Amino acid sequence: MRLTVRLGAILAGLILAAGGPAMAQGGALESAPRSDAEFVAGLFASGDFVRASDRFAEPLRREWTPEKLAAWWSDITARLGQCTSQDAKAVELDGIEWRIHVVCRFERGYADLVLTFPTVGDPSRVLAFAVAYEGATPPRSY
Repeated sequence: MRLTVRLGAILAGLILAAGGPAMAQGGALESAPRSDAEFVAGLFASGDFVRASDRFAEPLRREWTPEKLAAWWSDITARLGQCTSQDAKAVELDGIEWRIHVVCRFERGYADLVLTFPTVGDPSRVLAFAVAYEGATPPRSY
């Protein structure tokens, strides 16, 4: 009996350990900074690169000046036209970082903008950003 209880407790612990993070992520995803990601993408789209840069954490803010952001966004809009909408489509939790995929629709295509935010500290500060996809059709479905 004692062996059965211990074995059962061990198996239950293994099952919880295997499923625990997935369950925690599912609940935690609700607190992901989706609106912050959409807000920053909206600042890019409206050409407000000073306010966008203000949302960056150091050292990203030093690296990406408003002028550098404007040139980067100008390259994208030269290819795709003006940005018409931004929609946070997917959230990934990677250790202590959120990765929010914001699909930006342009006049001639789409871009999947990935913004990284911390899960601790100030969750509204952008740690990194990148364009994961750019093309004439929407990015993969999430």
